[in-house]
Amino acid sequence: MEANQNAMKAALQLYQEKPWDLFDSTEVFEIGGYDAYGKAFCFFHEKHGKKCITVFEGPEAFTDLSNHFKPLGIQRVDVFHYLQRECFEILFDVPELLEQQEKQMGELLGLTLREIPAIRYFERFCTSDIANEMELQHLVLILEGLKEAMLAYLKSGMNLDFSKRRFVYHVKKKTCSSKKSGYRPKKYDVVEIDDPLLMDELKESQRTEEVWEIDLQPTSMSLACERTGRLQPVMMAAISSPLTDQILAAVPMASNNDMQFQCIDLVIEALMQRGLPQALMVRHPLVGSALMDLCMKLNIELIPVEHFEMLDEFYDGMMNYFEGMNEKIC
Repeated sequence: MEANQNAMKAALQLYQEKPWDLFDSTEVFEIGGYDAYGKAFCFFHEKHGKKCITVFEGPEAFTDLSNHFKPLGIQRVDVFHYLQRECFEILFDVPELLEQQEKQMGELLGLTLREIPAIRYFERFCTSDIANEMELQHLVLILEGLKEAMLAYLKSGMNLDFSKRRFVYHVKKKTCSSKKSGYRPKKYDVVEIDDPLLMDELKESQRTEEVWEIDLQPTSMSLACERTGRLQPVMMAAISSPLTDQILAAVPMASNNDMQFQCIDLVIEALMQRGLPQALMVRHPLVGSALMDLCMKLNIELIPVEHFEMLDEFYDGMMNYFEGMNEKIC
């Protein structure tokens, strides 16, 4: 309860400084020194027309920030990147989004519903949720540091080109500096297949004239994370053969397992059952990097695409089916 109230107070103190009138959504503050190891990247922007503060924290924070500023531009891929991020979002003037416990906390602080900030935490591969006590304690330290950083920037008279640099503030040392910001989408490691016997077996498989589509997408279904209890969208990997007008495989995947290896296993199983296609078409870079070494060793062309002939219709139909089922249940 105390952590929740402290987070609300810290958020409101920042809100009262009206940072949205001073900074735009490209102006990033890097906050360090608020604890022994932490580093956070913060910026002020609007979301759905409402004032918002977004805070990325942790070892992948800069990658997450890069994905925010430099999405790939393909909607289905961007949704996947969105689920890979880990951050806090603080929204103001959104009484319709408030949970009951937030209303109670705000009431104890003497706030109206419109004054209560909605604080949400996005755990990697999970839907948004109320932050737990430890997360809120971290957030308070970051927000206090962010307020100091904002005021320090204004007092310092620095005039940064925020499209190229970010403002860095160390909470403990009270020092200011700047760093270059080269934002770029997340890169995925190429997975090398270190199994000569398997490769020899696959090379003996019959070659076909088919060209397969393979993709990985989140679905509207979700499961509770065993570790935190937060909801994780179920991922679905699918392979189609437009030449034969067939869906060759459609398999749900656990988002807390290595999805690259799950994709490789799915493709190898299809190769063993059906033979080697002429080419594989991929959209998401995670799938492409997972299959690059396998395709090279088997002399299968790997073709990057933005749209699929069959799989997009398959996923859309599947989503419509599940949404209809949810409506009937409700």
